Amino acid sequence: MKTIFLLLLFFSFPAIAFILNRWKIFRWLGPVVLCYLFGIVLGNIPGLQLEEELSKNIAGVSILIAIPLLLFSTDFLGWIRHARLAVISFCLAIFSVILVSLLVAPWFSFYDPDFWKVGGMMVGVYSGGTPNLMSIGMALGVEEETYIIVNTADITLGGIYLLFLMTFAKPLLSKYLPAFSQETHFHEQKEKENIPSPWKEKVYQGGISLLLSCLLFCIGLGLSKLFFEKIHEAFTILTITTLAVILSFSPKVRAWKMGYTIGDYLILVFCVLMGGLTQAQAIFSKGPQVLLYCSIILSSSILLHYLLAFFWRIDVDTVLITSTAAIYGPAFVGIIATRSLKNPDVMLSGLTTGLVGIAIGNYLGVSVAYAIQFLQESLLK
Repeated sequence: MKTIFLLLLFFSFPAIAFILNRWKIFRWLGPVVLCYLFGIVLGNIPGLQLEEELSKNIAGVSILIAIPLLLFSTDFLGWIRHARLAVISFCLAIFSVILVSLLVAPWFSFYDPDFWKVGGMMVGVYSGGTPNLMSIGMALGVEEETYIIVNTADITLGGIYLLFLMTFAKPLLSKYLPAFSQETHFHEQKEKENIPSPWKEKVYQGGISLLLSCLLFCIGLGLSKLFFEKIHEAFTILTITTLAVILSFSPKVRAWKMGYTIGDYLILVFCVLMGGLTQAQAIFSKGPQVLLYCSIILSSSILLHYLLAFFWRIDVDTVLITSTAAIYGPAFVGIIATRSLKNPDVMLSGLTTGLVGIAIGNYLGVSVAYAIQFLQESLLK
């Protein structure tokens, strides 16, 4: 009975977090942080912990089902064809974080020999946001406490950069980068009728998206068992991601917009469960080193992205919206496009870039992590 009660609590809190997000004090934290904090508090109350193995299994299933749901609605080919500058700027952002991670991460092996895993997570989170951090960490077998430490460092530093994006970024970079030109940008196509979908259609879209995502989950597990005779986390995650990207080429699948909402909710369920597995005292043991590492990676990769964009002569709005999408995912694109840049024309490219980052971030993060491990071992010899 206690287990059922706790599961209901863990699964229902994301909805509460969305409601709390209406108030300014909670909006500053955001649903992800609220879910982590709730899980940590609940997990450190004696007698209220979920069984560790059960929590890990449910958290793993939730993130693996969420990934396809987040990717189904993405028009990858349309983005590549029409958003040339956004594609270039996004590629420069990804190149920057990969290069900086490969140069910096191996030296942190003196703090912790498992820091190569954190390096892979950083590449993932700075190419598509929080979903990549979680899935890559799971693929690499990262400890629960490390999830929270890395995410806390990312949120702290990300908050500082977000403040910069909302205030000084455009006026400062406009001195060095060209102004936005509508002729070279991908414009959002307006729908014929701006009528919200009936609730029955939303239920159908959400249900069919969820069923299809569960099917991909089963296929990923099945192929993993077939080839490795066990659940190989990295192979399973990359298989599910690949199948979801392939299905997103279907216009019918891309029309199921409710899938993204369900996937976003499952991400928050994952956050609550991982917070529940974390012992509070463990957060402070590796915290300073992780914060230092994340600050070097974030600041250096952003500066390198700006420098490369200057030589490519990419306009300031495109640089800032692709930087936002790479670091935060799609969540903050609308805010930056409308409030900071005051240019809604860049919104669609930013949203698509964020979703592309979720798709490729898993491949990049896992690949870079093993490359860092190889460099670490070479330095330690």
